[in-house]
Amino acid sequence: MKKGHYIRYIVWMIGLLFLLFIFQHFQSVFEQKARESFDPMKLYSFQIFMYFIIGCYLAIIVIQSWRPQLNLALFLAITIPCTIIALYFPMTLTIPNIPMPKNLNFFIMKREFFPLIAGFTFLLSLFSASKKGANKIL
Repeated sequence: MKKGHYIRYIVWMIGLLFLLFIFQHFQSVFEQKARESFDPMKLYSFQIFMYFIIGCYLAIIVIQSWRPQLNLALFLAITIPCTIIALYFPMTLTIPNIPMPKNLNFFIMKREFFPLIAGFTFLLSLFSASKKGANKIL
């Protein structure tokens, strides 16, 4: 393995730690505002955004070619459904006519999983259009 790969991975890891530190700070700010205003909607929106960005950042390490080519199957089959599921719970809090799921614990417990996968597959669908490259990763 080349020395440049080690440097790339170390820089990526430092960037991940920095990103998590920044998000932890903003998470505490939004939690405080949610406690003061009794409105958790901004906190939920921030968490969805935060996990989406972390998912995008995680995808950076596995993308081999930065030539933009859309992998439409990955985008339509995984990114769009995960994004819809990630936004479903906050939409049920703001729009009164959307039915709540019977098993609400599933959406509360897995709230971070769906935006993370949506962000990860979003970047993969933009930059790894070849099936050969997608099979190596997934």
